[in-house]
Amino acid sequence: MYRTPRNITARFRVLAALIMLALAVSCGPGPKSQQLDDLERQLQDDSANEVKNAPGADKPYREARQYRRLSLESWDQGKDEISAEYAILGMLRYRTAAAIYEQHEAKARLDQANTKVSNANPEIRALNEEQLKLAAEVNELELQAAQARRTKEEAERRRKALASQAQAATGSENDAAKAIELRNKLREVATARNAADAVNAAEHAPEKYNPAANTQKSVEALSASGGVNDDMIAEAQKAVTLFQEATAAAKPQFQVAQDKLDPALRRRNLTAAAESDFGTGNVVAEASGVRIVLPGSFAKGASTVNADQSNKLNALVTLAKSFDEFSIAVEGYTSKGDATENLGLSQIRARNVATHLTSNGVKASRVETRGQGQDRPRFGSSSTQNDRVEVVFTR
Repeated sequence: MYRTPRNITARFRVLAALIMLALAVSCGPGPKSQQLDDLERQLQDDSANEVKNAPGADKPYREARQYRRLSLESWDQGKDEISAEYAILGMLRYRTAAAIYEQHEAKARLDQANTKVSNANPEIRALNEEQLKLAAEVNELELQAAQARRTKEEAERRRKALASQAQAATGSENDAAKAIELRNKLREVATARNAADAVNAAEHAPEKYNPAANTQKSVEALSASGGVNDDMIAEAQKAVTLFQEATAAAKPQFQVAQDKLDPALRRRNLTAAAESDFGTGNVVAEASGVRIVLPGSFAKGASTVNADQSNKLNALVTLAKSFDEFSIAVEGYTSKGDATENLGLSQIRARNVATHLTSNGVKASRVETRGQGQDRPRFGSSSTQNDRVEVVFTR
């Protein structure tokens, strides 16, 4: 029988070992995916420890590390696509943790700013009181000057009326009676105008005040010419009526203008009006303004206000127009869920309510929006109530 030489057998064994080694090297894992590199670099960054220790961020941080482990295992097995997918999921969870950390830091900065504002409030109030005092003194001087002008005008009107009366006395008794009637009517016009001026009707009710002033001027010019007739008396009565209507129309706005000089009074009035519309428990007086809470304004996960809450939005519009010296911050909130998604959802909710205000006549320059996410629940674990907006009026 033929036998293979030993040296040839040894050579075959070495060649087979080399082939097996080459196959083993070629089947090993390739280079890591860009996604896995990015995830590992992010988890090894110095900021990762701060993110991990932020309240509420530990869970998504741990999940990011778990996805990194799964990605490494898949890469080691040569499953590059699955490895990349796990790495992407890990980056998403890490970004969620980072977003929670940023929100926590933003809240800390906001609390610090609010503390500074609270400390500054006594000085601000002192300045406001001094400003109000000066405004009151200026207002008193303006009233005195207006009264002096009216006295002079009244004297001139009396002179003209007396001249007209003297001229009428030379005529018939009927003309004399009409002259006296016109004189008395012009006095009524002057009295009615003084009442309108006292409430600044020229500014607050010009559609009534300006025609009345023009009519008065026309009647006085005709009276100075010496003629008296029934039409002049009727026009004078028309001026009286218009001045009275101007006074009635201007009073509410004049009172509001006066009230605006007293910020504390306006905040009290705003608080009372808000409590009437939204309930005492949903109105919170704060150092810088008044906060109105609209609990349960949205269905869970929705950004459109519930249909049964439309009357509340309309009440907000009325309140914003009535207290137009206040700026308005609309804050959106959510119940518990995915922190990243809820932060965006809360911003959309705030913007939708702000759009309702501006589209109904509230100046956009007065309105700002803030998305607060899920981390500031006001109603415990009640998801229905915590899906809400809060509107802050600030003077």
